[in-house]
Amino acid sequence: MANRRPLYDQLKESVIEKINNRALLPGDQLPSYKKLCDEYGVSHMTTFRAVRELINQGILYTIPGSGIYVAERKSSIELNVLNSFTNSVRSQGKTPGSRIIELRVVPATGALASQMLVPQDSALIHILRLRLIDNKPVSLGNSWLPYSLFPDFLDYDLTDQSLFQFLFDHYGIEIVRGLQTISARLATQFEMEHLKLVPPGVVMTQDATQFDPHDRLIEFSQHSVNPQLHPFYQYTYTERHGSSYKKG
Repeated sequence: MANRRPLYDQLKESVIEKINNRALLPGDQLPSYKKLCDEYGVSHMTTFRAVRELINQGILYTIPGSGIYVAERKSSIELNVLNSFTNSVRSQGKTPGSRIIELRVVPATGALASQMLVPQDSALIHILRLRLIDNKPVSLGNSWLPYSLFPDFLDYDLTDQSLFQFLFDHYGIEIVRGLQTISARLATQFEMEHLKLVPPGVVMTQDATQFDPHDRLIEFSQHSVNPQLHPFYQYTYTERHGSSYKKG
């Protein structure tokens, strides 16, 4: 792996090549982090970053306590993150809003630490919000941000504010890139109650990671959405399959 490209990028490319060549098939388990480090002659942090980025791209997935596996081929979405929920709703002549259900500092444990690319037990800011359009509930969103970047975050009131605009106005941090995966499932009781769904309710789910111009991971979010009310498909996107890209 001796070339000028970052080692984590070389490791990612090697895994993708094995998948494309069918040396690794959907459902196959990858070697442990330690074995990957030994195989490629790289550090644990390099391996961790490569695997995490492949997970974010929907190429790999993890089962806690079991290991790392090759995912079924599915589409991911490269968001035009500048077109936020708030802007999307306003562009339709409607009124966006949000209610803060929970705002606190939590430790990064288990899969969350891996998702955020931070050490175990690092401090994270957790926000649980109910998003509204014309005062009707349309989505529940969990967001996590690194506490180290925003130590006074809890001093502010984010009610009815765009998170991205808030980060730019108060911290000078601009979100320029995001990766999102979309799926659908039956709603939980908590989701049905807050989104006013009729059983058996179905929600679209959006898992997204957002990055600044320095490629720092600023936010990881998980949203459950009422697809009947949310401007869900109004983002421009890039559809990604393995290492190939297709503009949509």
